[in-house]
Amino acid sequence: MARPLFRERYSPVEVRPGQTPAHSQPLIPYTTTRDTILLWRSQCPSEGWSGLIDIVAIDRFWDDGRRQIRVRLRDDSEAEPWSTDPFWTYDFGPDHRYRPRTDDYWFSWTRDDNHQLQQQAKFLCGVADDIFAHGLQPWAGVWGTAVVTFHATTGRPVVSAANAFVYLWLTSDQDSTPADLTAAFDVCLQFALNGFAPFDADTRRRFRLVFLRRLAADWERVEHDWVERAIRAIHEGGKDATDEGPEFLDAAREILPAPLAALWPDEQ
Repeated sequence: MARPLFRERYSPVEVRPGQTPAHSQPLIPYTTTRDTILLWRSQCPSEGWSGLIDIVAIDRFWDDGRRQIRVRLRDDSEAEPWSTDPFWTYDFGPDHRYRPRTDDYWFSWTRDDNHQLQQQAKFLCGVADDIFAHGLQPWAGVWGTAVVTFHATTGRPVVSAANAFVYLWLTSDQDSTPADLTAAFDVCLQFALNGFAPFDADTRRRFRLVFLRRLAADWERVEHDWVERAIRAIHEGGKDATDEGPEFLDAAREILPAPLAALWPDEQ
């Protein structure tokens, strides 16, 4: 494999006990990182860029509430898929006021435009950008906001609507444990109840219908206690007309199978 000819200097430098500066790991303020990395990319041929990514790793972390980047040599044992943290991406630090603090607190946001992101990928004409755009193509058009709408609750990773749905589909179509399947359903339930902007009624309605149809097919595979809680949550949400709660409740009564009818609070 071709190795890029590359040398760069950064300050400050973190030197751990027992290390010499040659073993140190450069720390880069986030505000300068992306521009610097794009400069690296512009100066490397494709094989050099691939080689750089093969040997250099980047760690994202928080330092005193600020986003930071650590550049280091990659460990050969690193094989776990990388999972992005939308809190870090959008600069909602550990002490940010939008971070959920209690079990009854949630936060949802939409800042970007999926169509614009697709057009950006088209404009860049890059292989990597095209691959990701192709993978997300089914979420374009009427489902566009599902890619860029995020939801956060206490004690769980932040997810987008698209991420939550894909994870549910994959979990449902495998021999997953009841606990794993229940967890996937619960993330989608929280999104269905509270996850979309007030103006995004169309995507919210589509999301809810797909969620209910999936639950109707798999309710016997999930934990029964959670099914009872979900029914109560949908029933309670039906009192809120500001986000089409009554319509969600009506759809649930129509779509969910007859054995669940006895679980509705007004039927007990």
